[in-house]
Amino acid sequence: DAASVPETELREAMRGQLKDLVSVPPERLAIDVFNSPPRPNANTARQVYVVAAEQVLVDQQAAVVTEATRRLDAIDIPELALRNIMSLVPGEGSGCALLMLGHGFVQILISRQGSLYVMRRLDGTVAHDPEQIGLEVQRSLQYYETHFDCAPIAQLLIAPANAQATALAPQLSAATGLG
Repeated sequence: DAASVPETELREAMRGQLKDLVSVPPERLAIDVFNSPPRPNANTARQVYVVAAEQVLVDQQAAVVTEATRRLDAIDIPELALRNIMSLVPGEGSGCALLMLGHGFVQILISRQGSLYVMRRLDGTVAHDPEQIGLEVQRSLQYYETHFDCAPIAQLLIAPANAQATALAPQLSAATGLG
């Protein structure tokens, strides 16, 4: 839940809420906050996503990029970068799901009209079990539909387009009904 403070103070207010969730002292973290899409039930608290990373690591990455390019406009997180790419997909305005296949993990993202609704990362054996991946995609889609009172997603993208995605696509299509 978002802290009940002016927007200009939200980032620092959320820093205080992180102390029990992370192993790094909050004062050593770079923090950013972005809004979760509103829930249809107006009686619920405003929700936000909070991103935290050790400031020293952010500074190191910024220094590498700045040295190579002489200019750094922004540092983004993978989920928001993927959301930006998803917003370019035809039909994303009515909702789009992405299954991102990584080494030892899969990530499920659902966006609509340029807003990120769901982001889940599945690690370990789940990431190598097509049946379990299908189940988790179904759960994510159901959460999206019920939690945000949205129409069902019509398309599921799998990235990167490789042999694993090709093998997984028919199983996910059967499990979710999406092509």
